[in-house]
Amino acid sequence: YLVNCREPVWGLFGRKRCEPSKRNISLFNGTCPVDFLNESSTTQTTKTETTFTNTKDPIQPTDSKSFPTTTTTADKFISSSTDVESFFVKILISIMSQNPLVSIMTASSNSGSACLHELYKKYSKQVRIRGVFRSQEKSEIFARKYPNIETVSGCDATKFETLSKAFVNADYALIVTPLDQARGMQNDSDLTIAMINAAVQYNVKYITILKWTILRPGFFMDNTWPSVQKSIKTGVIALPDYEAFYVSTKDIGKSAAACLGSIDIEQHNQKCYEIYGPENLNVEKMAQIVEKVTKKSIRSQLLSKEDIKKFMSKEAFQSFVIDEKVTLPHYDHVKILTNEWTCFEEFLQEKLENID
Repeated sequence: YLVNCREPVWGLFGRKRCEPSKRNISLFNGTCPVDFLNESSTTQTTKTETTFTNTKDPIQPTDSKSFPTTTTTADKFISSSTDVESFFVKILISIMSQNPLVSIMTASSNSGSACLHELYKKYSKQVRIRGVFRSQEKSEIFARKYPNIETVSGCDATKFETLSKAFVNADYALIVTPLDQARGMQNDSDLTIAMINAAVQYNVKYITILKWTILRPGFFMDNTWPSVQKSIKTGVIALPDYEAFYVSTKDIGKSAAACLGSIDIEQHNQKCYEIYGPENLNVEKMAQIVEKVTKKSIRSQLLSKEDIKKFMSKEAFQSFVIDEKVTLPHYDHVKILTNEWTCFEEFLQEKLENID
């Protein structure tokens, strides 16, 4: 399963393995059925028969008749074609019994690190974790904090050739591409597509079929934090004049972890989850909560339309948000997925506790 997450749009994709009985039959015939995504359509799949020829594969299935008949040391363990198949079946079961490997790129992003932490804390018995980073420095920081995970550095979405080590042998992957206003939305989409393509390319093992789950978060509580910090000093919190179900990026990561760590991951296939917070907040309500948590007098101030456009990109604040102040329907998918739900007050309390 692969998770494509461009904040604020996430997606989960993945690999489906065939049933053991079908796999064993195919392997010992020397072939394996492979399902792959048809390039001309995202909804159709095509089947073909692929012969194993990769010499790097730890298991080279072949017909039992091709094994040598001369006596060797291995004959102590393998004495007949039946034993040969049994021998390979045991190896195959041993390999396939490993917990699925989740690759997180980039693991240092807000949502990516939250997902990694949640997987490590709650689902480490169900999945193995690989953190993917651009810099060696961040990789080492996470390796010290989470000693049982695999870390990979030097992966850059702008350089396709660096992505193989990010996704090779991964069963599931979380792709997070934080919004960079200087880079722009279109370039951001191109990077996301590059990572998805790389993940699909390097995830082909036995049977591969693209699967997905979309996580669609709204506005982030984290983006209000600079305004909150300033308000503590000035007594004024200035934010755009709209209402939204602000969500903590930690809840986004937890929701992704709940999907990736699920015992029955199929239940999330082709699902779209709306990742919102529990409260519909405007600047006035937020000022009241900041005042309650900080015990300081805080008043609200509305940003003008011109200030809003400086605050975020035009893609993020489209006309229906600024002019019509449209509030999207509310969903409790975060609560359903994680059995937790961070309100704005809890978010602020945690932030204030962690101030240096």
